[in-house]
Amino acid sequence: MTKTFHSFSKLPAELRLCIWELAVRPTRPDHPGAHFFSVQRDVKTGKRFTAFTSFTQKSKPLCREDNPSAYFYDFGMWTACKESRMVVTKQIARCYKDLRWGKSRAVARIRHGQQSITFGLFPGQDLICMQLPDTKNLYPYAYNPLSYLDIYTKYSHTVMASIAFEYDESWAFDPEKDQIGTMMAEP
Repeated sequence: MTKTFHSFSKLPAELRLCIWELAVRPTRPDHPGAHFFSVQRDVKTGKRFTAFTSFTQKSKPLCREDNPSAYFYDFGMWTACKESRMVVTKQIARCYKDLRWGKSRAVARIRHGQQSITFGLFPGQDLICMQLPDTKNLYPYAYNPLSYLDIYTKYSHTVMASIAFEYDESWAFDPEKDQIGTMMAEP
């Protein structure tokens, strides 16, 4: 099945708007999204940054797409054209017009190649799933170990309610053989 419909712009405006409205991801407080990020380290600067996930055959999710993140819905709607951007803006404003303390929206930034991509998420309700290709990319002794996540909120007290990490088989241990002190000393 083709993914591009080249005659879309020739459809009547009312029909195009109806299609765009149906394409907006369900963004309601009772319908949270899941966002998958990969934590990488910049080779030149050594700084950590977030990027799109890179699912391997071993970590492939149980879905048909390579990356099931909710931000791809938003990304497509924000970047397709002015019409789609208008529809997604209105939809989000309508659904979240009554957001109050603790449910504020956040803006996140992901690096893709040399480009920075910005999108919205709701840290009080969305699931943030981190993929750590290299455990050295996580610094657990920092004041805020997730500070390299480029997530900005309107209110400084907004917390990410649901954070998950992709399981790595190297984290497994045998309590009969492994020394707890040695494991605690690992990064």
